[in-house]
Amino acid sequence: MALTQTGERMTPAFDEGSLLYFEHVSRYFFASQFVKSKAVLDLACGSGYGTYLLFKAGAKKVVGVDLSKQAITYAQKHYKTKDTSFKVCDALNLPFTNSLFDIVVSFETIEHLQNQQAFIKEVKRELKNNGLLILSTPNRRVYPKGNLFHTKELDAAQLERLLKTNFKNVRILYQNNVFANQILEETSLKIAPLKNKIFPDWPNLSLKAKRLFNLPPNKNLYVIALASDSSLPEITQGLSLFKPGEPDKITEKINYLSSEVSVKSRQLNEIRSSRGWKLISFFHNLRIKIPILKKL
Repeated sequence: MALTQTGERMTPAFDEGSLLYFEHVSRYFFASQFVKSKAVLDLACGSGYGTYLLFKAGAKKVVGVDLSKQAITYAQKHYKTKDTSFKVCDALNLPFTNSLFDIVVSFETIEHLQNQQAFIKEVKRELKNNGLLILSTPNRRVYPKGNLFHTKELDAAQLERLLKTNFKNVRILYQNNVFANQILEETSLKIAPLKNKIFPDWPNLSLKAKRLFNLPPNKNLYVIALASDSSLPEITQGLSLFKPGEPDKITEKINYLSSEVSVKSRQLNEIRSSRGWKLISFFHNLRIKIPILKKL
């Protein structure tokens, strides 16, 4: 079953190599540091790839839920395991008992909802007493305007205030795309073994990163928040290195399609300038101008 591509939902089979792919996968890489041996809810899981990544990171079990029946059908086909499951449901009315999950992950969800306070309350209902919420949303201060799927975008301060009305402890982080250059030993450059066909076991690298630019927090494209009534866990800040040139795949596709349009336009112009086309056009116009010829 093919999954309809709206540009809002990320599907690795379709989006791999795009900026959208890097942004979404990096969030799940970040969340994966907290899930070992935990019961996790992936709220608004979309195509289900993130649910699977959390399972691979060592979660005891992961449940992925989404409002889209099509997305859940796709997730069940491609990412279901004995410890991952998927269910169609509304984020404001989750069909689970109270205090069921250690962690709720919900990336790029809250901006789609009008009643955001009710959403946070429903998330908290599902969390155990010491449970952890990991949430992301576009930063409305810099995110491009006009997204028809977004109902109410937030900035970091607004998100923090919303979460603090429901959780004792909140920590805000920021996500953005940067240009990176690596200097690695040969062992760090070796290709990871393909233990499965969906995501390889890419190695974690202990790197010393030097940031050669200043970007104020409110200029970052996305906001990520951790919230809990318990003490927040230690955080390993993340830098994901992706294959060189992969962001150019979309540009290459656009360039190819533009080239095709140019070729077809040139061919059409050649046809229109041909003698045969001119004769056909002449007789067509003549039929329009002389009523008696319309019957011929």
